[in-house]
Amino acid sequence: MKRFLLKYLPCIILSILFILSLAACDDSPAPSSDDITLSFLRLANDEAETEFWAEVIASYEYNNPNVKIIYDNAAIGDDMDVKLTSLFAANAGPDVIGHGIMSIAARVEAGHYTSLTDYFNQWEGRSDIFPQLVELGTYNDEIYGIAYQPTPFVFAYRIDLLEEAGFDRPPVKARFFK
Repeated sequence: MKRFLLKYLPCIILSILFILSLAACDDSPAPSSDDITLSFLRLANDEAETEFWAEVIASYEYNNPNVKIIYDNAAIGDDMDVKLTSLFAANAGPDVIGHGIMSIAARVEAGHYTSLTDYFNQWEGRSDIFPQLVELGTYNDEIYGIAYQPTPFVFAYRIDLLEEAGFDRPPVKARFFK
């Protein structure tokens, strides 16, 4: 125990001091009762998507000045699952989650996701969504998410044909269109 304290106590104390100093430096106005802050955690697999979501969030916040969206991402696979599990264990699960649709059953069983069925059934725009996309987010006859595309995109190529054409990897720019 003594060894543990000697090893980790300085880190713990520094962490607490850092958090307290951040709290003391916050001179932003207190949010009004009408202000809404949402946390958004999304699978991140490339910079372009991250930039896209930053623009979407900025546009949404501009059009809804009482809403602030705190964006974070995690890598596909274990990183996302570890991050989500840790956040839910700390009772700090995100408000909006952009995760693989295949994760729904496990997250529902863990008590992490809430049914959206009643909200969906009252939503005026629900007829604009393909039923198949709703089915992908349905588990035990309850809606927990809505997919935004029916299938993942797959890019495949034959190495032998690329080599025959003089490439050692797929070309950066497609030469098929001008």
